[in-house]
Amino acid sequence: MQGVGCALLILVVLAVLAFQWVVQNPMSLIFIALGIVIAVYAYRDYKSDKKAKDREGHSKHASRVERLSQNLRAGWYPPMALKPGEVVIYHLAQVDLNEFRSNGSTYTGTTNGFSFRVTKNVRYNTSVSQGSINNKPEVLQVVDSGSATFTNQRVIFTGEKYSREWNFSKLLNAESGPNGSWVRFAVSNQQKVSGLRVSNYNDILPGMLAAIAYEWFEKGEPAARQFATDTASRIRAVAAGGPDDSGATSSIQGGSN
Repeated sequence: MQGVGCALLILVVLAVLAFQWVVQNPMSLIFIALGIVIAVYAYRDYKSDKKAKDREGHSKHASRVERLSQNLRAGWYPPMALKPGEVVIYHLAQVDLNEFRSNGSTYTGTTNGFSFRVTKNVRYNTSVSQGSINNKPEVLQVVDSGSATFTNQRVIFTGEKYSREWNFSKLLNAESGPNGSWVRFAVSNQQKVSGLRVSNYNDILPGMLAAIAYEWFEKGEPAARQFATDTASRIRAVAAGGPDDSGATSSIQGGSN
């Protein structure tokens, strides 16, 4: 609260000084007004450019998902042992691994003791420290970078430090972020929620791929192909200026096929 109070006091002082300067220099109002007009137009141009870039990005993603919908069986993927009936759908070359981790710990404690005089100028001190080490709350953070392979049965991440596997048969819940830019999995054989986050916006986003892969797991290849086609159509509609639901998140409830 003291920090907030100091900040407000500084703002008040700056406002008073600015007002006094304007009173002493009336012509400065013209420059201030001109600056505001320039800032407004610059912001409008920025928003317009951002919308144009967003629509271009949506269009590219739609094209990639459309190509994927035509053939859900990947032509190349890293050497890996496939399970019976398992088919590789897509290999995402650049992606980040997200997990909940603590950012360290803090120590809290007290020191109790007493002192007594040994000689005229010398005192003897004794003390006892009591305290505890407390871990900071866990937060979702990037712990590794690597690649991910999406199949009709699971998602496999392989990085420089870690490897992770999320089996759809053990899936409890999956949540995907805006535009599929991230996806998090809760599976019964892992204690913590973990997932993938986009590191290359020029490729298909991990949330989209996870949704298509799970659709195959639940309903089969034709349904997954139709789901990919519908997804591409929705993205293309946004690119054409339709309603944008990019800020929405979606959720998948686990189950068995």
